[in-house]
This record gives sequence, structure tokens and C-alpha cells, in this order.
Amino acid sequence: MILTASSSTKDLLTLPLHHVPQTLLFAPIKPEQRKKMPILIIHDDNHLPHSIYAIPEQENLKYAFHVLGEGKPETYSLAPKIVDQYFNIQSKVELTSSCFYTTTPDKAPIIGPVKAFGNRVIIGAGFQGNGFKMSLGVGDLLASFALEEKIQEDYSRFSPDRFSKELSLAK
Repeated sequence: MILTASSSTKDLLTLPLHHVPQTLLFAPIKPEQRKKMPILIIHDDNHLPHSIYAIPEQENLKYAFHVLGEGKPETYSLAPKIVDQYFNIQSKVELTSSCFYTTTPDKAPIIGPVKAFGNRVIIGAGFQGNGFKMSLGVGDLLASFALEEKIQEDYSRFSPDRFSKELSLAK
């Protein structure tokens, strides 16, 4: 069984997954602007408090800071200025939404078989909102674990067993 239940994985197995609230910002964009916009990820330790990403959607530009911890309002007020710098759209936040990132104590995702279940349960969880960027590779890796194929690379850093010798079903 491959378990990729996102934030609900914590409800199924005793894993140290933490839910971190996130604020998403939405600014309206015109169709001609959307056509020119890539998916943008900015990481600049010298000038930004957190990484920022922007994804053009049908009628809006969705963007947010990738914050693992409590985001401060002043941090979010920077987002429209940064997006305008890259896209020159003079964005105005018209809608906000909330979601959760699921993370682990060591900030690395959980990927792999669980020894406590005879390696018959394979987990993919705790991607901190980044799972969509890695979905093809992680999907292939999870399938390789399930098919018991030989895997060349060492993925022990992501093993679910790094947190507990005896994982069990959550009560």
C-alpha cells in the first residue's frame, strides 16, 4: 500500500508531522498577462525573509511566501511589491486564503517503506507544500519501493523509520 494522504497521514500513523498554517494571496490578472507569466520561485537569503512563489491561474496570480513557522503581517505586505517587480502588473491583493503545509521536525519529507509493517506500507508525506514540484520523481520512487525494485540512490535520509523504531497505527 502506498500512503500519500498529505496532512491526514498524521491521523493514520504515529509520525511527527506538523501542520504549519500558510496564507495565500490572490491578485487579478488579465489573460494577456497570464500568458507571459511563468511559475516563479524566488529564494534570496540576502533580501527576503522567506522564499516566495507565484503561480498564474485562470483569472488570478496566486502567490505566497514559503514560511515554515509563523508568518508576520509585514512579511506578507512585501509580497505584492516583489511580484510587481518581476511581472510589472501593479497587483492588488483581492483575496486571501489559508492552507497548511505539512512538515517534519528535520524539514525533510518522509519517503519510503515502513519496517514496522513489513515494508508493505510505503509513505510519501511531509513535503512542506513542495510536493507538487517533485510529484513525478517521488511517484516513480514510491512505485519502485512498492515493486521492490533495486534503487541505486540512497534515500535513507527520507525513511519513515528515522523517527521511530516502532511506527504504529494512530489511535
